[in-house]
Amino acid sequence: MPDDPAMFMIALVAAVCIGVAKADFTGISMVCVMLLAEVYGAKASVGLALPRLIAADLMTYPAFLKNGSWQPVWKLLPATLVGLGLGWWLLGRIDDTTVRRIIGGCVLLMVLIQALRKRKPVFFHKSSMQTLRVLLMVKHAMKFSSHPLSSAA
Repeated sequence: MPDDPAMFMIALVAAVCIGVAKADFTGISMVCVMLLAEVYGAKASVGLALPRLIAADLMTYPAFLKNGSWQPVWKLLPATLVGLGLGWWLLGRIDDTTVRRIIGGCVLLMVLIQALRKRKPVFFHKSSMQTLRVLLMVKHAMKFSSHPLSSAA
């Protein structure tokens, strides 16, 4: 717990951000991580925020029991667990400054995505995303088919 009253207030605002994040305010959890990084350091902030965000998710589940579905959760769970494992492994190998830069990069990327969603929502339509995937796969295939090692000699 921070001794400085200003740091305590920042930590308190971060805790409120966790609760507000569950009220469908997109991106506010990133503010929470940034505030916690200021108070406790970048690496510790990830370890402090993530369990609280997960606990808040579990506490809001009863409110959506009638309208919610576990099906999307089960589909995302394997990738989520792999991501958690990789994040845990990576945090043990990089320093606090690098974590601070990664957090900053994630925040900037999320702001960019949100701004793009507002300005060009058609890019985020399901059919547009599928078209983009196909174009990227074709580009990837063309790149490797023109590689000298990919042709039969």
